[in-house]
Amino acid sequence: VRPLLPIDPPIRVIHGDLKASNLRFDDAGEAIALLDLDTCAASTLDIELGDLLRSWTATGLEDDPSLDVDPDRWSAALTGYAQGAADAPPTEAEWAGLWPGAVRITTELGLRFAGDVLRETYFGWDDTRYPRAGAHHLERTRAQRSLSDALWRRRDDLQRRLDAARQPTESP
Repeated sequence: VRPLLPIDPPIRVIHGDLKASNLRFDDAGEAIALLDLDTCAASTLDIELGDLLRSWTATGLEDDPSLDVDPDRWSAALTGYAQGAADAPPTEAEWAGLWPGAVRITTELGLRFAGDVLRETYFGWDDTRYPRAGAHHLERTRAQRSLSDALWRRRDDLQRRLDAARQPTESP
């Protein structure tokens, strides 16, 4: 049985909000810059990649109450990360923490949105679709709950895909 959280994972410098909108790409589709650096910190890879997996593999926007996880995007994100990190690969504890990290960050974000519902606060909400901030945050809360449920429901498949992504592939 794998632990739900990594045991003594190494501390790394992380971006802290590694969603797609915080990357800039050139015309060829190559990532050329990271934005929103106010969240950089010394932390763990389960936090960094947990948020990446949450945001990059979700099947819709963060306020879609039927949000699900796309297993193919999950595989692609992890395969790309494993290839890019070949010179300094994650430890066993870090690999073991990636699925739990995605669940953790998704749950934490849902709870933050739930707090925003009660406080009617947050810097952004869609006033063309919702009568007040709390209504939009309630949909965000529901969406993150749906995504968290999907991560749990698909746990075995996602873990198999994670294990496959970390295996080096043979070049032709």
